[in-house]
Amino acid sequence: MAKRKIKVHKSIDKANMKQYEINGIKRSDEYIYFCSVCKKITCLDRSYSSKGHRLICDRCAMIHFPKIDDDTHYRHIDYQALLSWCTEDNQNQSEFADAKQTESNQSTKGD
Repeated sequence: MAKRKIKVHKSIDKANMKQYEINGIKRSDEYIYFCSVCKKITCLDRSYSSKGHRLICDRCAMIHFPKIDDDTHYRHIDYQALLSWCTEDNQNQSEFADAKQTESNQSTKGD
């Protein structure tokens, strides 16, 4: 499968992650998040994300991750592709944070 190129609005993505860090899933039905693709207001119950990262509303998920059932020809979301897309960047961020922490520890040991 080809890698998807979906423009993520970084400032919205950052705000959603902060909001998730504060609230977690306690307020999942409240419209306090924004889709990082279309910028429309949404809630956790009507969106997909990895702890707020790359939060995508159900409408955009259907547009960008469609899957057609072979038997019924019913269109639904390709959850496997969606999950992969939501989390692909988190791995890179975790590795970067670990490397930055290691670098910071090494510089303080040298002082």
